[in-house]
Amino acid sequence: MNKNRIKVLFVSTRCGFISGIERYIYDAATALKNGGFAVDGMFKHKCRDSEIFSGIFNTVFDFQDFSNLKCGDYDLVFIHLIDDPELLKQLRLKFKTAVVIHDLRYQRHPLKMLTHPIRETKRRRLLAELRQCNAYAVTSRFMRNEVMKNDFDVAKIVKIYPVCQAAPPRTLVRKNTETPIILFVGQLIKEKGILKLMESMSMVQEDFKLWIIGEGSEEKRCRRLASRLGLASNIEFMGWQQTPSDYYAKADIAVFPTIWKEPFGLPGIEANANGLPVIAYDVGGVSEWLHHERNGMLISPCDIRSFADAVEILIRDPGFAGRLGDEGRKWVSKNLSEENYISGFKLMLDRIHSR
Repeated sequence: MNKNRIKVLFVSTRCGFISGIERYIYDAATALKNGGFAVDGMFKHKCRDSEIFSGIFNTVFDFQDFSNLKCGDYDLVFIHLIDDPELLKQLRLKFKTAVVIHDLRYQRHPLKMLTHPIRETKRRRLLAELRQCNAYAVTSRFMRNEVMKNDFDVAKIVKIYPVCQAAPPRTLVRKNTETPIILFVGQLIKEKGILKLMESMSMVQEDFKLWIIGEGSEEKRCRRLASRLGLASNIEFMGWQQTPSDYYAKADIAVFPTIWKEPFGLPGIEANANGLPVIAYDVGGVSEWLHHERNGMLISPCDIRSFADAVEILIRDPGFAGRLGDEGRKWVSKNLSEENYISGFKLMLDRIHSR
């Protein structure tokens, strides 16, 4: 391994910003580049804001360019989303490989996924190839346990938290006389809990504004439901935003109502990073970072009444909400820095090359 300048090739299907996976890739590549690594990317197709996304990489290849890569070109191939078992096989035969298990799409009995399901035959082939990679990176204890259930070598599993930069401390606390702004950031799909959120917000007796940032298949249904529940004047649909930092800065409370087994929960983490208290259901890996009444409110899954109660508690006590948000910001600053990510990545790399 080149000790002077470590070369890493990121591999994934999408070049651009669609979900938290692409945000993870972009932030991880940025951290490694800032840490002196040489980072390239290889992707299958372009999507939203691909020019911004690809700009962090020194060189960007298409999947079709694989045959031009030589064995000594990279110290590690860092795989994210991949749907081609044969390409995965060729990558692991030519290079040292680590795969980030972002979600549950490859598991033996996959849950209903947010993306199109993988055909069973292909899923089995992918799973067989993934098991032979040199390391598996996960973001939470929950995902580590899920990977272990699917017969991955436990000795190859490495937990590395994602990168998330904490904002400076907030200087203003909302006054009780001001209408609080509740913020949702995520895909507008059933699994992300957007419909459950509407039901909860209809139970909130305090005045509020709900800003919804994101797009998805359930947007029209959300708008109809908002009207039916009498929330049309309380809710603003902001669409997809490349940099939602301005919205975080103006909001008072973040809601993360996902109902599927979230591997980690990047939108909630980003809200904490910006000093917002987070209200979320206790599903998947969310409890890894969200601690009840320390940096937010952790609610039993799908308990829409308790979710509404938590919103009201934080609306009525801006000081309490502010303290929770600041504790979340401190946790992110301590645990999700670029330095921590680079340290974890190097440990994984050393383990791979020492075998």
